[in-house]
Amino acid sequence: MESNWTANQNMDWDKNAMKARANNQVGDTNFGFLWEGYLVVGGSSPVTPGAISFGTRSDDGSVFWVDKNQNGSFESGDLIVDNKGPHGQRNVAGSVTLAAGNYKFAIAFYDSGGGIAMRARWKQGTETNYNNMPNWINPGAHANMFLREMTPGSGPSADITSATTASATVGQAFNFQVTSSITASYYAYNLPPGLTCNLSTGLISGTPTAGGVYAATVLAEGASASATGSLTITLPTSAPIVSASAATEVTANGAKLNGDVNSTGGSDPVVTLYLGTTDRGTSNFGWSEGSTPLGNKGAGSIVQTIAGLNLGTTFHYRFKAVNSGGTAWSNPKSFTTESA
Repeated sequence: MESNWTANQNMDWDKNAMKARANNQVGDTNFGFLWEGYLVVGGSSPVTPGAISFGTRSDDGSVFWVDKNQNGSFESGDLIVDNKGPHGQRNVAGSVTLAAGNYKFAIAFYDSGGGIAMRARWKQGTETNYNNMPNWINPGAHANMFLREMTPGSGPSADITSATTASATVGQAFNFQVTSSITASYYAYNLPPGLTCNLSTGLISGTPTAGGVYAATVLAEGASASATGSLTITLPTSAPIVSASAATEVTANGAKLNGDVNSTGGSDPVVTLYLGTTDRGTSNFGWSEGSTPLGNKGAGSIVQTIAGLNLGTTFHYRFKAVNSGGTAWSNPKSFTTESA
């Protein structure tokens, strides 16, 4: 049986809970369920690009599929969790690495007699133990993680009627009106940072903060039909955003210097570390320990180990990030090496 599910409810169900979801249209044994939708990675979703793990605990069988290639079908390599039965309650976990985008997924469960249970969890990163996954699969609790859609064949057709492309400028107000052929509530996923979609009107607005090309998905959901469409928002590359954080593992002659590329601005910047006994601000010159090229960096952590420093000395450091959109310097940080 297919079940349309958008409520704020954990997938933590026994027999009675599943029968209730089916309006008691199934018996006490020998039945199955299928949940389908789209998993959103990146943008305003709590799931970020990279590894993500899923797990099921079921009695009897369950499987979790993710359309990794985004070709609209599930292939052999798309089976992330293989917990097929028959069996009693059993935990199985699996992981997949995904870039930003929307991925069709399906969770299937079936019972062949005896006990009945279906539970599903997820965790960012690679995890092989279901019990270590803190997050329940729950479309209502994890905002923007799942595309909401009607059960297939549940109503008349509908269309997104607004344009499929738009241009914006970093730091300038942006407005785009999503329209559809039905009276609907509106949702948008994978928008540029700084933009939001008005649920009631479908107006996407705000001031974007980072350049790049963003392949967004828009959704109109009405009482008896829904429609999805694509919207590509292009912003010229902007200067990156970079920050420095506290040094760690400080010794008498070295330390680990930490920072982050908070935003690439749409193009991975070239990052350089500057270090000296005096903070030289945003100048390339006068740093007593010179500069260390770190190469191109995507969004994420910067970690650089430095050795050969004088003991008992205070050092200051900053990161500089450069792309075609401009140059950015981090905030200053300092540390003092240990004395003899």
